[in-house]
Amino acid sequence: MISQGYKVIFIFLLGGYAIWGCNTSQTGAEISVEKMQYILKEILIADNGVEALGYPLEERKVERERRYEAIFRAAQVTRQEFWENFKIYRSQPALMDSMYLQIIEQISEEIVNNRYQGGNKSGKEYSGDSSVFFTP
Repeated sequence: MISQGYKVIFIFLLGGYAIWGCNTSQTGAEISVEKMQYILKEILIADNGVEALGYPLEERKVERERRYEAIFRAAQVTRQEFWENFKIYRSQPALMDSMYLQIIEQISEEIVNNRYQGGNKSGKEYSGDSSVFFTP
């Protein structure tokens, strides 16, 4: 039986190969892997930020849409382009898994870097600014 550690290593190796070996012509998408990963990361951060605001449901929807539009503008893609390309990426589960693993690693690293910024080594309180959440 394969140990859990080997499974994780295998997933990371497979994911790294998928990201390294896939460009837009190989994925069939118009949006590059790097740009799609950037957009997905920003969407996850935006969603988390909206939920943290504690707004009622309708206000959360409006705020989420506002943030999504800011993300699409920053990435220079339209909402329609994003969703068309997302469908293509979603049809490639190994690539999507790899992208999400890298996003989780990036966000985790950013949180740790912000937490320990300014000399707070305890890790018990978040001492960074609110830039962890996307605020256009």
